[in-house]
Amino acid sequence: TVIILLFAACRDPDYFPKPNDFLPERFAVADGEKINPYAFAPFSAGPRNCIGHKFAMLQMKSIVSCLLRHYEFLPMGPDVVRLFSLGLTSSTGMNVGIKLRDY
Repeated sequence: TVIILLFAACRDPDYFPKPNDFLPERFAVADGEKINPYAFAPFSAGPRNCIGHKFAMLQMKSIVSCLLRHYEFLPMGPDVVRLFSLGLTSSTGMNVGIKLRDY
C-alpha cells in the first residue's frame, strides 16, 4: 500500500516557499514558470484522477468571483489559531464579517 500525505506534500518548501503562509498569488504564475502538477493535487493526479475536477474548479472560481464582486469580507473576532487534524480547523473559529459593496 502506498499512502500519499497530501497535507505534507502541499507544504513542502521545495515547491511552495513559505508553505504555512496564506499566499494565493503563488498560483498566479508568470509566463515560463510552472508549478509541479503533482505538488498540489486536491483531486488526485494522473490518468485516474477525479472526473469532476474541472467542473468543480470552474464552479468554485465562479462562486468566489461572484461573492468578491458583491461583498467585502472583513476579519472579525480573535486571531485564527490553526489546528492540524484531518482538515484545517481553528480553535478560535473563523469569524468573518460580510458587508455589501457600495457601487
